[in-house]
Amino acid sequence: MTSKVPPTVEDFEALANPNGLVPMVFLQGTRDEFAELELLKGVCKELGAVTTLKLFQDADHSFHVPARTGRKDADVRHEMLDTLVEWISKLNGTEQS
Repeated sequence: MTSKVPPTVEDFEALANPNGLVPMVFLQGTRDEFAELELLKGVCKELGAVTTLKLFQDADHSFHVPARTGRKDADVRHEMLDTLVEWISKLNGTEQS
């Protein structure tokens, strides 16, 4: 257990620029013991359309997956990169179909 205080919506709102909040993408493993998933979901819901939350099944804080899942860490990293490419493409209007 960590003694760090979990971030609040206000912490994320501090990332605002003069034109409003900046787009944010959150990559989260479903087994991450250092981040409270329900809190992050709530923050994303409250901040709205500027946020994207992508969950990686069975991944921990370092995006490691147990061997019993049949997946490898490299599979998760590949999925993460695909997610980031898609997110960036949406931001700059070059989304591929």
